[in-house]
Amino acid sequence: MMTRELLRIAFPDKLMDKSMCSSRRTHAPRMKRIRTSCIPLYAFLLYLPWFCQAGGEALPVPAVTEGVLPEVNWISLRYAANRLGVSLTTTLELAQSSRQEMQAPPYAAFGNEPFQSVAGGVLRFDIHAHAETALENYNTEGRVWFAPGNIAVLQRDRLKPGPGGSRKTYRYAGNGAFRIRLEPNSRDEGRQPPGNWTKIKRNFYPYDLPAAGCDVVTSPELLLYRASSRDPVNGGTPYCVFVDDALYRVWLEPRGEALRPAGYAVKTGGTMHEVSGDRKALKLSLRVEPITTGVDPAAFELLELRGAIAIYLDTGSRLPVLITGERAGAGDLGVGLVEAVLRE
Repeated sequence: MMTRELLRIAFPDKLMDKSMCSSRRTHAPRMKRIRTSCIPLYAFLLYLPWFCQAGGEALPVPAVTEGVLPEVNWISLRYAANRLGVSLTTTLELAQSSRQEMQAPPYAAFGNEPFQSVAGGVLRFDIHAHAETALENYNTEGRVWFAPGNIAVLQRDRLKPGPGGSRKTYRYAGNGAFRIRLEPNSRDEGRQPPGNWTKIKRNFYPYDLPAAGCDVVTSPELLLYRASSRDPVNGGTPYCVFVDDALYRVWLEPRGEALRPAGYAVKTGGTMHEVSGDRKALKLSLRVEPITTGVDPAAFELLELRGAIAIYLDTGSRLPVLITGERAGAGDLGVGLVEAVLRE
């Protein structure tokens, strides 16, 4: 924190030195892209303490006790899967946030780029994931800022450290998504903290939400949040979900209820109890339709799962207890709930 405060004082106007940038506008077949070769050094140095947490232990679960209340009864969900030598763990956490946080360093690198218009307060979805396969062992850290009422995503940040890693930061406007992608320029640089990476690209991906039949754009992780809410199927209308560089229409379609074996812990306040045995679960299948021209529906991804993705919702607790789909190297895979922390 001392380093952050000193740099803020020393460089109040230098979060991005425009003299260090050279821009060019290119056009790709699918999207209009704006690329900028630029190194926002001060911005990434300011954010270095957050980067250093990647690969370490997950942060303590943040309390969501005041300000904007979520529409779900949980504040943390931990999932795990293990099949054919592929091991995954993912923790999702809800936290209070603000628009000021989204505009603080290093997000000042976005300048005055707008957010999509939403009313009310902001929540933050923190995502801590670890994957082990026969070929690699890596962590990813993510943050998603959104409006809880309609799950409109405002900003998203995803970091995968290491020589083959990247950091992608998105800001979502009403007419498109701005992205800043940071990567190491060499394998040696990839072994350094991401704040030292020097390869950066800026892109803009336009979309037309009214033409797509949507009021707002959201991100895939927030479909789990919506699945736990009062109206997971959204009245039968699709969600517009932005993934990587493409926009999709996604429906959460109920496919019936059935008894499924359960085995997870639930923590409320200072008490913990186990949930086991057969529990009734509602299957919500994701029907995915690309809006961006030339995109394969199979490119849509939720928690690193693709293909025929489904969310199983415990009808009693309204917790998403299982997410199924396909993953490279593991085939069909179910990521099951291990622990849930509920709001008091």
